[in-house]
Amino acid sequence: MAHARSRTMTGNLPSRTGYLKEFKGKSMEPFYMLKTQHNSVWMNDYVPFPFFGKFNKTLEEELQAVIDHKKSVDEAAAALEIKGQELLTKLQEEAKQKTKGKS
Repeated sequence: MAHARSRTMTGNLPSRTGYLKEFKGKSMEPFYMLKTQHNSVWMNDYVPFPFFGKFNKTLEEELQAVIDHKKSVDEAAAALEIKGQELLTKLQEEAKQKTKGKS
């Protein structure tokens, strides 16, 4: 499998099954029959997906402040906790409003 993955740009199995029917005499068909699961370390039922992209900007700003010696690590961590919680609460409320509007 590692050898098959090395032949692709992303390291995943090729999406065109015609190109890799067998590998070292073994059929690859069973691997293509599996249903994918889109679980990720980043997925959490309590954290709306847009949180990560939006929080990343805040994280970069706080890290840059530490690098520039404008804030200590503790100050940046405290600011991240506050801003992150505010963002999370806001996004959770928006998600609740969307689900109320659909029902």
